[in-house]
Amino acid sequence: MAMPQQGPTTKAISGIFYLKQNILGDKLKPQFDTPSGLPATYLNFTTNELAHAQFVNPLNNVTYNSTNTEIAGTIILDFRRLSDLTGDESFRLLSPGWLINPPPIYPGLVGSELDIETGNYLTIDFGWNGGIDSFFEYLIKMYYYNSIDITGNTCKDFCATAAQSIVKHIALHPHGHPELTFISQGDVAGNLEWQMDDYSCFAGGNLLLGGTLLDLPEIRDLGLAVPDTCHLLCNNTASGLGPLSWTWYNRSNQAYDPSNDNDDYRKEGAEFGYFSINGYYTSFLETIESIFYSCRITGGHRWLEYN
Repeated sequence: MAMPQQGPTTKAISGIFYLKQNILGDKLKPQFDTPSGLPATYLNFTTNELAHAQFVNPLNNVTYNSTNTEIAGTIILDFRRLSDLTGDESFRLLSPGWLINPPPIYPGLVGSELDIETGNYLTIDFGWNGGIDSFFEYLIKMYYYNSIDITGNTCKDFCATAAQSIVKHIALHPHGHPELTFISQGDVAGNLEWQMDDYSCFAGGNLLLGGTLLDLPEIRDLGLAVPDTCHLLCNNTASGLGPLSWTWYNRSNQAYDPSNDNDDYRKEGAEFGYFSINGYYTSFLETIESIFYSCRITGGHRWLEYN
């Protein structure tokens, strides 16, 4: 099919975006002026001064200047693409600065909080939840974008390792409901919380993409199970909105938090396989994204019928 011709207006808009992406990229460069090379969480665009997020580690009660994995992890693809578009290699050279290989509790499943001073992880929590999710999302996309250089292949290997750990350690079925597949998050000490949030629903589409690109059937299968589950959660409410986060009883019918072991949650867990402890229901797009990926990659018509 022939591509549509660009008219004067389209060309003008493209030129504006090209100019602005250079300006924005240059303004963001001071973000990396930290002892570790990790990007600071906040940057004053007027003064170019950094402002650091602070994290109080509950394990030792020490306060650290920090950034999270999600913030640091999104830089690699954005700045690599910016470098390719502008021809300015400085963006590409900045982008892999965060790529540290810490020893997480499960291979590839990194924590959420990083020390800006040392570059070391402050926590060994894990999951695909908010604070970590975009890091995993961009790994396979970086490889898909550029599969021939060392950064792309490092991302591919990291992605494969993390995905295999998800399958082996944190992709779980709640008690009495084998039809549901949840991706558990962990607490700062590395314990399974038997809890998942809406951000994790995009794990399905991303795992499906990765499993397909890397020819890993078990990853691909999990990538299909997650949007099926998240779709069910949405359809269990009158509004069609899914919970922002939810909890379940493990295969031994135990609760992570003893306060969740009560009659109301037990009744909800027995009926649905999970229960919401904060009462928030949202219209975030992660479930729809995964359904879209599933439809495009598999060609299955059932995904078109999901609503």
